[in-house]
Amino acid sequence: MTRPSAATFKRHFAGAASALAIALIAVPGAAAEEEPHSFDIPAQSLSDALVEFARQSHINVVAPKSVTEGRLSTPVVGDMEPSEALTRMMQNTGVEFRAEKDGSYVLVQAVASAPKQKAVQLAQNAPVPGERNDDDDEEVERAPKRAKQAGAEDRERTLDRVTVTGSLIRGFAPESSPLQVYDRETILDSGATTTEQFIRSLPQNFGGGSTDLVPSGVPGDADVRYNDAMGTGANLRGLGSGATLTLLNGRRLAPSSQIGNFVDLSMIPVSALERVDVLSDGASSIYGGDAVAGVINFVLRDDFDGAETSVRLGSVTDGDMKEFRISQALGKSWSTGNLLAVYEYHDRDRLTLADRPDIPPPATVSENAEHFFLLPRQQRNSAILSVTQSAGADLQLSATGLFSERKGKNSYPTSSGQVTGSTAESQLTSVSFGAAYQVTTSWTADFDATYSATSIDEELNRFIPNSGPIDGLDMDSDLWSVDLRFSGELAELPGGAVQTAFGGQYREETLDTYATITENRLFKGDRQVSALYAEVFVPLVGESNSISGVRRLNATASVRYDDYSDFGSTTNPKVGVLWSPIDGLNVRGSYSEAFAPPPLGRVGDLFSSAQIAPISFVQNLVRRESLGPDFEGKNYLITNGTLADLDPETSRTITYGVDYSWSFDQSEINIRTSYYDIDFEGRLGTTPRPGNASTLLAPWIDVDDPDALPDGTVIFLPSDDYIASILAGLRRPPTYVGGATSAAEIGLINNAGVVRNLASVTTKGIDLNIDYARKSGSVDYVAGLNLNNILEFERRAAVTTPAVDVLNTYLNPVDLRLRGHVGVKAGSIDAKLFVNYTDSYRTDSTNQGEEIESWTTLDFRLGYEFAPTGAGVFNNARVSISALNLLDEDPPVAPSNVSFSLAGYDQANASPLGRFIALELSKRF
Repeated sequence: MTRPSAATFKRHFAGAASALAIALIAVPGAAAEEEPHSFDIPAQSLSDALVEFARQSHINVVAPKSVTEGRLSTPVVGDMEPSEALTRMMQNTGVEFRAEKDGSYVLVQAVASAPKQKAVQLAQNAPVPGERNDDDDEEVERAPKRAKQAGAEDRERTLDRVTVTGSLIRGFAPESSPLQVYDRETILDSGATTTEQFIRSLPQNFGGGSTDLVPSGVPGDADVRYNDAMGTGANLRGLGSGATLTLLNGRRLAPSSQIGNFVDLSMIPVSALERVDVLSDGASSIYGGDAVAGVINFVLRDDFDGAETSVRLGSVTDGDMKEFRISQALGKSWSTGNLLAVYEYHDRDRLTLADRPDIPPPATVSENAEHFFLLPRQQRNSAILSVTQSAGADLQLSATGLFSERKGKNSYPTSSGQVTGSTAESQLTSVSFGAAYQVTTSWTADFDATYSATSIDEELNRFIPNSGPIDGLDMDSDLWSVDLRFSGELAELPGGAVQTAFGGQYREETLDTYATITENRLFKGDRQVSALYAEVFVPLVGESNSISGVRRLNATASVRYDDYSDFGSTTNPKVGVLWSPIDGLNVRGSYSEAFAPPPLGRVGDLFSSAQIAPISFVQNLVRRESLGPDFEGKNYLITNGTLADLDPETSRTITYGVDYSWSFDQSEINIRTSYYDIDFEGRLGTTPRPGNASTLLAPWIDVDDPDALPDGTVIFLPSDDYIASILAGLRRPPTYVGGATSAAEIGLINNAGVVRNLASVTTKGIDLNIDYARKSGSVDYVAGLNLNNILEFERRAAVTTPAVDVLNTYLNPVDLRLRGHVGVKAGSIDAKLFVNYTDSYRTDSTNQGEEIESWTTLDFRLGYEFAPTGAGVFNNARVSISALNLLDEDPPVAPSNVSFSLAGYDQANASPLGRFIALELSKRF
């Protein structure tokens, strides 16, 4: 192909995460007649979306930077003419295009007139970013005619919803914060069957916390024991499931578990997702409480036209566990709106310890391995209905409804040899309504109303013939909120338009957890929140006033004031700066403060449960010497619950990052690296022990070093009145283990498992993301790397106690996790190979600590896409086969745990699944 003349192009093109200097493989097309192309362009910055459009359509695009800067595209998926794809992609941007005689497209502002603008053409073999040419300063004046797709409906299009994560400004994509966008193709290519499987594969998400791998709880995380419904929560940076805000289309969902501390990811059907946005930065200034470690926003498909049926069958190659998923999507678009309906059914068998004989069992499991579930049985039905309709040129209405129902069954032998199991039914309902009104050509008003409810109905059974449930619970969690927000342009600066958004929110939350057999109310609470917020984007330097070394310079600032009915008021700010010294290179930084109130189940809850065992039994279990003659024949009481009068959690987060994009020789490379520093004060948690030692060891630690634990952590030889006060405060009778039969003769009380406000949790680390793509003839090659390197992770129980380094210890974050991939696509065939790596670590950092080996697994996916046209049942169909843990690598051996019914591997950093093969067939109609 002949390279177009340099006089036709501009060299300066700075974008969001990838710069506007990226060069495209673009072939000039004929303007006379369009041919359908297959498009798959996720939502992203408009500049990056145009790059992808040009690559997929082989059509050049002339894109003024002042028009594209700070705008977000709408996702485009399907077979259509390029003009239709471009029209859909630019919905809500206030940008139009026109077709030139040479077949290219030119973007213009959607107004009656536009000033002279510098333009850049996306073309093959564009120069290396930073190079200049005498033609760079040539201005290209373009007539502001509307394209043929523009017309009376243009102003309606500016109202079309595009969900932006991390910003309140309509259509604005934040660039100063670390935001990763995973499109639908990436999700499907991962081989994940469910939403939680995909999130668990991300290195930035810690596998600990509330998951279906540990429904009985884990040492050191008192929240996990309340995950009776076997749900899974997100856990960015390892700061806890309650520190990551989970959204659906930018809106909150009602939390799950007995205490209402996390949103259950398993209730969100993966077949309905358009993309997943992961903002690994504090975001309380935008969303309010809980966005301490970051935000995960699940964005639903909203512009699908036609019907799509998908069937997936999977099975482990060693064992009896099988998995089945079927989904049906129906979509219809018309000139003023669209409708989408999605149904998904998912069924997964149990995986038992008998299926994994190489995993050491807990000491209580000798003859009942088939009743010890490593993965519980899960069965789910989900349905989503979404509709958008314009009511005239200035008003757009939208509504979305989600209903999910999941049944889970778990089983484990107890220390007495009996087999105990639980069945739980969870329901999630979410209904939202939105109205967007075009106040002026540059200002919009948005009204949102959301209602969400989660319910759990659980029964605890012993597997004895003709026996009924021995306990059960009902949980109801409700949330509703209303928002009113205004967004628009404040002023015009030489660097571009100053954009802002401001508004308010009112939200109510309730929780009621009730024991159905014992008729005890376990947790009950309610909360009302009123908020005011504002955000501003200031482009200090842009295309029109750029100078050498400063191609772009912009700043963002946001602040939110929240007034809680139970914890008072809080104000949380955030500022961000982006500097682009040359095209293709962005340097960014952000500072944010965040706030999280205790979950409603932690408010006023004191000592909810306890275990009693002979001190000699615990002494032998932890392999320690006697505490002395005063404790001979005495019992050991360990409490679990929450201290009264908890304070909210607060955090300070600083991030720095460098993003670099470069196109060369029909290749593209994007490198994004971020450094983060999080100081999390008052985090709710159990008392950290030096060396990450077991909670059971707290009495021996206290004897060896009285300053190692906060006062009151261990009470030696407690008075009868103190013992009576604790027993009276229990929500359920104590559990007796190791031969103990009563609460008499208590020699010590261990409160290390009680949740309290820790003095601080600090963590620092580096994220690295690399994406490479190359086109060679008709073959596309891709490669990528997603890496998280944690430099520090410390917990401090009190200001008077030393910091405890928990990094690289059992059930805690590991310093290095990565996921890399290579792939190739040739015609209708595509293949990808993934590598997952978790570094080695130790059970604890004491002298008795044992090494846990590193773990490397491979995933593979092979797909074939049938032609979209022609006869036959397979036209417009796609078939794929995927393998998780292709080489069937066993998880590294780790200590088993009797008290928490944990098998001998690290549930936070590994998986017992083994090799899992799945076949999937999808077809569009």
